[in-house]
Amino acid sequence: MLNKENRNEEINAMNKLISFNFNFNWKKDIETNIYYPKFILDIWNDDKDFFLEKFQKFDFNLVRFYCELDNNNKINLLSYILDNYNSEIPLKNL
Repeated sequence: MLNKENRNEEINAMNKLISFNFNFNWKKDIETNIYYPKFILDIWNDDKDFFLEKFQKFDFNLVRFYCELDNNNKINLLSYILDNYNSEIPLKNL
């Protein structure tokens, strides 16, 4: 069983992931004039078309997209969210 501090960290990380799922930004790529989820450009810019197609394949559903990533890319995405997304509504009374 986790201690209270570790449990609160995990709860806050899940809250961040769920919030990101509904609020990630899109950005127009200057080279292609195509709009991409900003996280795809930031994480996988060299393979942005591959990841955009994969994301489209799952109807832009971030959870389904995440489930299809390999282990390293899951870690890359989760690390990106933890390091870059700060717009979630904080949970109170943890």
